[in-house]
Amino acid sequence: MNLVWLRKDLRLDDNLALLGAQKSPGEIVVVYVIDNRLLQISPSRSQFLIESLLDLDKSLQQKGSRLLVLSGKAETKIPEICRSLKVESLHFNLDYSSYSRGRDSAVSQKAKNYCQVYTYHDQTILPPGSVLKTDGNPYTVYTPFKNKWLQVYEQFPKGNPTLEYKFLPAQKIKSELDLKQLQAEYCLNSSPTQSGGANKAVIAAEKFMEGTNAPIHSYHINRDRIDLNGTSMLSAHLKFGTISARKLIAMAQEAKAGALGTTKGVDVWISELIWREFYQHILFHFPQVEKESFQEKYRK
Repeated sequence: MNLVWLRKDLRLDDNLALLGAQKSPGEIVVVYVIDNRLLQISPSRSQFLIESLLDLDKSLQQKGSRLLVLSGKAETKIPEICRSLKVESLHFNLDYSSYSRGRDSAVSQKAKNYCQVYTYHDQTILPPGSVLKTDGNPYTVYTPFKNKWLQVYEQFPKGNPTLEYKFLPAQKIKSELDLKQLQAEYCLNSSPTQSGGANKAVIAAEKFMEGTNAPIHSYHINRDRIDLNGTSMLSAHLKFGTISARKLIAMAQEAKAGALGTTKGVDVWISELIWREFYQHILFHFPQVEKESFQEKYRK
């Protein structure tokens, strides 16, 4: 049996941890651990999360399985489930914040007592460490990073296979929490600005990018207009990983290829995706930016 632990990657499509698990023999169980402390941060955040988990569970049910939902701290719950289910391999995608790196390290060390542990760089299009200066050091200024990023991306393998996964049947999966009960408790806004879930992410991306008159083509003009819906509405989906950044840049490039006029709108939006990459790479190489100014001269 193979366990795939999801966090900021709440989707089945183009998920490197899931693809990795498929290469191992045996059936796959997809698990999410709900830390109740995180549900107290923001009502909108909690609703988006629960909606995304419900969507993920529905997708798994369509494949004869279901999402395993646990309650508590991942540092305890993931090793416990590896032991109790006699898991042969644990797969998860890396996160780059200091808290997440500490948590992931603790999970890995404990889980290795029971199974093999495999980790993947899925949160970014190009993994941290792949975009470096000629001297091997990371970039600290955006424009040179962007130029090098574009060079590396051209040579980087693209596209992941769509596989038929071997999921554990639903009747063998016993969750600690009922998502329907969480929905009744936390999904109280009947008209949220954004709704969670991989299916909603794809709809939002297609609405923004498909067609010659798609909003992406005027993004460079309308993104600052508060009276227009000129943005992609994909920020929360990227945060929770209901759609991959790899898929989004591929869609943007298709939109650019089909543009009838200027491609500036697409270019600006792609630049913002690369800015997101830049920050994640900075966070990976310089974790101190969470607590202090990146440049020493601005530190008090």
